[in-house]
Amino acid sequence: MKVLLTRPKGKNEGLANQLQAVGIASVCQPLMTVSALAPSLEADTRIQQADIVIFISVNAVNYATTALFEAISPSAQVFAIGSATQQQLHQRGIDALCPPEFEQHSEGLLSLSQFHDLTGQRVVIVRGKGGREFLAEQAQKRGAEVYYTEIYQRLKPKLDADICVAEWELQNIDTVIVTSGEIFTNLLTLMTNADGEWLKQCQLIVVSERIEAMARSNGFAKVVNAGGASDIALLETCILLHQGSS
Repeated sequence: MKVLLTRPKGKNEGLANQLQAVGIASVCQPLMTVSALAPSLEADTRIQQADIVIFISVNAVNYATTALFEAISPSAQVFAIGSATQQQLHQRGIDALCPPEFEQHSEGLLSLSQFHDLTGQRVVIVRGKGGREFLAEQAQKRGAEVYYTEIYQRLKPKLDADICVAEWELQNIDTVIVTSGEIFTNLLTLMTNADGEWLKQCQLIVVSERIEAMARSNGFAKVVNAGGASDIALLETCILLHQGSS
């Protein structure tokens, strides 16, 4: 088993080390880059007035300014989409709640009791530019006023598709981890621009039902949903697949 890790630079090394410790080889090739955006002028005001503040990713914490954190009202409830984001907030001195380990996505967050009735609540989602609207739409349906604070952007890295795909084949990649819809789209682009049909025979590990559906609709036959994007969830899925193939 040899796993391709595709998260942005600096986000793959921890999982790579854990995989190595259990005898699973991996290759790191980021299929997405991240850069900062200047927050809008009204961002701090909206944070100050928020009843609920949601940090949608580790990047949402890392790219947030000190002023943004200081603007969070002591009475506001803070939520993280997953445990890694929760830990980053804790390091900033902010206590945050997050969904259970294998439900760390928008759907899992919405299943928490605090989100069942949001009538009259002001919700601010701290996130990257663009992305899913599902969380905001569902919060609005439950009565919330929802605002975005977009503080980073996701970009497709400049890669030579032919070289990348050929190297993966030479390296005997047989498993690919995809942790976001953007990364999956970038993977498809590389496959389209090179002779990458063989990748559809690889084991694809995804982190949500949404990405699983995207993969299957694009011809990937072997797709496993890890149920979350945490290193623990991904590691456990890799171990189970490795044991099943040995």
